[in-house]
Amino acid sequence: MKTVNEINDLLSHPKVRKALIETAGENSIAVIEALNEVSEDEDIADFLSLKVSDVRSVLNKLNEEGFAFYTRKKDENTGWYTYFWTLDSKRFYEWVRNKLLGKYERLRKLVSNGEYYFCPNCGLETVYSFEDAMDINFKCPSCNTTLDLLEENKINRYMPKFKLVSTKPKKRVKKSKSVKKKSNVKKRKTKRLKNKKK
Repeated sequence: MKTVNEINDLLSHPKVRKALIETAGENSIAVIEALNEVSEDEDIADFLSLKVSDVRSVLNKLNEEGFAFYTRKKDENTGWYTYFWTLDSKRFYEWVRNKLLGKYERLRKLVSNGEYYFCPNCGLETVYSFEDAMDINFKCPSCNTTLDLLEENKINRYMPKFKLVSTKPKKRVKKSKSVKKKSNVKKRKTKRLKNKKK
């Protein structure tokens, strides 16, 4: 399960932000961040100073994507339903992975099923089947560079080199002098025992 900090780290990544905005609108990032504080759709709207309809629209789109879920309770006095929303952080992480790295997975499948070419100068933005590459004389239409055969190791080379989780360095624990002395004593004792057995 991802922590709130790891979710916030994901939300700070520009490509994740872009994918969320394209999927659920400009308020999607704020709504996801607000889900850490409140869960009722009306409270989220108040918290963010947005219209309830805008918040519900975002939440419904996130629900369609498979990582925001709701439970509803009926008010016995008014008969109205109240919706409580949660973010499934594991599914959100998987959604991010699929959105950002899915293109490379699709290219791997292509390579395993046939012969494809790409421009090493322009990258993997345009990939050509053998027939299409032949039609353009194996030259990139954008920069006139000779097309290269697409192989799995080349796909890996062009994949983004970012991490989807926190990249904060872990603190290293230094051994105290007494611990170092004890370990040195143990080493000397085992060395003596080995010498005695010989």
